Amino acid sequence: KINIKQNRMTHASEILHQISRSKLKFTEVPITVKYFGAGQKNLNSINIALNLISKNVLFSE
Repeated sequence: KINIKQNRMTHASEILHQISRSKLKFTEVPITVKYFGAGQKNLNSINIALNLISKNVLFSE
């Protein structure tokens, strides 16, 4: 069972981490992503990276 707690892009790393930890099988499938507008601010990218590090690396089981 996968229990996703992260939001934004950090959920993608969380899913892969939980799959690996639980030794689950998975299949990658292609998708199409459409981005609209000017994109995200640089500060938001930093916040996503810090969130990823703090919750997936520092507090991993």
